Formats: sequence, structure tokens, C-alpha cells
Amino acid sequence: MGKRKEEKFKENFKKGDPPIVIDLGEKVFIGTIIDKEKNTHIKELKKDEKLIFNIIKERKEIFQCKLSKISGFSKFRISRIVKDLENKGLIKREKKGLTFLIRLRS
Repeated sequence: MGKRKEEKFKENFKKGDPPIVIDLGEKVFIGTIIDKEKNTHIKELKKDEKLIFNIIKERKEIFQCKLSKISGFSKFRISRIVKDLENKGLIKREKKGLTFLIRLRS
């Protein structure tokens, strides 16, 4: 296992995800289970969250400042919605200058 993969594995393990070991004879896979259900619970989102999530989903990636222009919501409201979506594990934010680049979590 490479250093980066090992560090990521250790990081995920610290978060509480149990490690999974799959023995395939010659090869052994060590990893974690990803909860894909987080991506399918869109019905549990609030109306505003669903709107923003669908915009992000449609565009694959978008700057946070553009979300405000497209949706008509204030920058503060967009910031709160994006943080909520990130906490639910649906999206990830990457700092780019004075704003964030937002993508769906893969």
C-alpha cells in the first residue's frame, strides 16, 4: 500500500469507519465501506437545499459565488446551505481564492 493510500486509510479509520479486508487469493483489498445511501436521501433535504444540490449536480462543479447569482439567494444563505450539504456528505468544497469550488462528493 502506498504512503498516500495508507494515510487516507488511517484517516478514515480514525473517523470511525471499520476497515474491511477482502482476501482474493493473490491479492488482498483493505479499505472502508462507503455509505452510498447518503447520495440517495435527497428527499430528506429541505426545499432550498434540494434546489442548490440539483444545481451542483447538473453542473458537476460550480463556484459558490455563482450559486448566489443563479439561485437568487444571498451569499450568506448560500454559505449556510452549502455547509449543511457538506455536513450531510453530499458535496465537498475546495477553497479557490476568495470563494469555494463546489463538487459532488464521489
